[in-house]
Amino acid sequence: MVIFHMYRLRKCATILDNGNMAKLPAKRVILSLSIVAIILAICIISVTTAFSVNHGWHDLLLRYFGATEEQIESLSTLTGYPATTLRQDDITITVNQTIIDSYGIYVLYEIVLPDSIKLRKDTDVVVRSTVVPTNSSDDDNTFGISTTKVLEQSGNRITVLQHDSSTTPIIDGTVTLYVLGINYVVQDSDPSRIETLLHGRWSLKWEHNSPSDTNINYEANIPISINGSENTITRIVITPVSISIFINGDDILRSAHPIVSFVDGSHIDYDMETPNSSFTYFLSDESDMIYTNQLYYRFESIISIDNIESITIGDVTIRNNA
Repeated sequence: MVIFHMYRLRKCATILDNGNMAKLPAKRVILSLSIVAIILAICIISVTTAFSVNHGWHDLLLRYFGATEEQIESLSTLTGYPATTLRQDDITITVNQTIIDSYGIYVLYEIVLPDSIKLRKDTDVVVRSTVVPTNSSDDDNTFGISTTKVLEQSGNRITVLQHDSSTTPIIDGTVTLYVLGINYVVQDSDPSRIETLLHGRWSLKWEHNSPSDTNINYEANIPISINGSENTITRIVITPVSISIFINGDDILRSAHPIVSFVDGSHIDYDMETPNSSFTYFLSDESDMIYTNQLYYRFESIISIDNIESITIGDVTIRNNA
């Protein structure tokens, strides 16, 4: 068993002061309670508004993650607001928000189609796109799983959340969003009729800063046996939105099943067939023909790294004693 200490995330605590209500006659108590209820409602609205304004998160991204204020605070150094826009052929694409951690990137963007296009809520819209974060230190930068999800469509507007993973660390540089096509099923007598709304390859570029160290970043040389083969865990990186495990060796992709266990007894068990996972390999040492495998998983929601109890891969369990 291997034990190591992980970096602790900075916690943000909110303290509420509770006062005591003096004894009042019955009618005044009712009136006072009504006033208190109104004041509380106003406070809740004010706090909600301040929460949205202070953190600047897009409402659809808040709903997608179901994020709390503490969780958003944990991603404050990973979040960007490029607000870059491309207009062409009566189509406008605007990037509203990004979340970039060590090996993955979320891009939230909106597409505004010509006024003549009126999409129905049951329209089958397919947006084909990819995100490429530049890594100037490695010309062989490769990418894993890419997902596109339409979060909202109404009238001639579509809001899309794109996620792409990388096998090399994302550093300072340029992010490029390539939008390759928008297709939808036209709602008429022929349900199979598909119309293409965007032709060609569109690209939006913006600069970004490398993610901060708001994560577990553990480099090691841990022997591990998987199905009898001798391998080595070289690095583990966990952020509030993803985990990347790097193992040198053969026969890893179809044999490794990492388990992330939490203090509440829940766990995540993933392999290369699991949704949100990306298992890839690349030649990391050409002279000795050493291949490195990345076992990547994107969490369904924002996690607290302090809530991770351990990570198990093969015959090795790594405990979080932060």
